[in-house]
Amino acid sequence: MSLRLLYLIVPMLGLAIGAATGALAGSLSDVGIDNDFIDSVRQKVTPGTSALFLLSSGAVIDRSGTSSRGARPS
Repeated sequence: MSLRLLYLIVPMLGLAIGAATGALAGSLSDVGIDNDFIDSVRQKVTPGTSALFLLSSGAVIDRSGTSSRGARPS
């Protein structure tokens, strides 16, 4: 195998392995906000407005509440 062919194959092989590993990791890590909950909120949000979902594993409730001060809850 010539050296030029090796320079072409190795990066493509690395790209394929990386893509496969990322797809596998993404399919196994379905941790987050429940899709049914997101869909129920989507039906309740008025068109032209938005909703913010905050998922945290170590937030201090008092401090995370003050960072959104000024937002108008519905």
